Amino acid sequence: MARKHNDAISNQDLPDPSEQLRAMAPAVVEILSGVRNVSQLGGSVTEEIYQRIRERSAASAKARFQTGRASFRPTVSVTRVHHEFTRPDLVQSVVLVDYEKRTRAVAIRLEGRNNRWLATAITVL
Repeated sequence: MARKHNDAISNQDLPDPSEQLRAMAPAVVEILSGVRNVSQLGGSVTEEIYQRIRERSAASAKARFQTGRASFRPTVSVTRVHHEFTRPDLVQSVVLVDYEKRTRAVAIRLEGRNNRWLATAITVL
């Protein structure tokens, strides 16, 4: 059954998304670098996002193997988190992370489901 507008989840029913964003962005970068297992995102991302990150991580691992390049643990630090509520149960965010002498942006969309945030889109730019 579709939720009516007046039945929408209030962001007061959900935790502050800042800490989840601060933890999720470096985790995604480490997964794609091959030093963290994608299963550590389980439960905080949709199945579709989980599969996409898993496939991208596997492709990166295959490329590293074919070129003989070893994986290494990047030092990832969050330099800035910007998020805004576009609806009470929807957060659009950009997390800037520094690693490998570069700054990358990780765009994450969180949706409130079952009184918690679930990532429904993640893009590393």
